[in-house]
Amino acid sequence: MAALQPDVPRHPQPPSRPQLDQHDRPLAESIAIATRSVHAKLNKLIIARLPLALPPIAADSSSYITGLLHITPIYITFETLWRDIIESGSPIDCENNVDAHFPETTPTGPSNTPFSEIDAHEFTDRSRMLALLQQLYLPGLMRSDRLKADIANLSGWSNSTVEEQLRLVEQNGRLGVFFST
Repeated sequence: MAALQPDVPRHPQPPSRPQLDQHDRPLAESIAIATRSVHAKLNKLIIARLPLALPPIAADSSSYITGLLHITPIYITFETLWRDIIESGSPIDCENNVDAHFPETTPTGPSNTPFSEIDAHEFTDRSRMLALLQQLYLPGLMRSDRLKADIANLSGWSNSTVEEQLRLVEQNGRLGVFFST
């Protein structure tokens, strides 16, 4: 019987993956790592207090549903705008006037240069913003669909009733003022 040589491994080992330097890590992953402990503490606080808003401790879940109805439109708005910006490939300014910032033809100024220094700087900033939004977008982080499902499950409403209730809350009261400004 032949003896095993001490320097020959019996089982092949998978190649070890080098630890990524913090500068080589995707931005979304770096943010998740940096906020993990604070997020975990906040999550524990929420989980500890959540039962206070639901039966059997609360008489019913109406206060919790009301809260969800008021925060869900905010999530929907941010997530929709984020997705729209990424899909369009152009950062959207506050007035949604993409063409004003990304015309199809290159403007020429008095010096007959393609862009003034200000235009080039603005274009670079907008491109950087788009790249950051693309890097940070993680579909698993989106919450609006889950919030709508929670409202439907807790209230017993159909999806169309949930959408109608969200529209009513979005258009009225303080949230309506927030969305109209």
